[in-house]
Amino acid sequence: MEHRRRNSLRYPGHDYAQPGAVFVTVYTSGKQRLFGDIIDGRMVHSAAGNLVAERWTAIPNRFPVVNLDAFVVMPDHVHGILFTGANLDLMHQRITVGDVLRWFKTSTHTNFG
Repeated sequence: MEHRRRNSLRYPGHDYAQPGAVFVTVYTSGKQRLFGDIIDGRMVHSAAGNLVAERWTAIPNRFPVVNLDAFVVMPDHVHGILFTGANLDLMHQRITVGDVLRWFKTSTHTNFG
């Protein structure tokens, strides 16, 4: 299997621990359709899709400086908007978007193939 090198979509020099909103997309390995299917125009989650949705909504519990906005679980990926710097009393904690996504992927690892 040939692996392509992914291009970084990060802005050079941007500090992803700074307060602000970030739109993220997380794909399954090999874009496997692990999270459910589209049936009659609606997303129907599998058990893995339910777990991913539950873990996504748990992000603020794990990282109190992060708030969530809209997110959607699709058959092979998740889209979501994260707001960093949500709790100014905790700004001494330098949590990056990378920290959040690492935790999210690790906590759902068995579902990403």
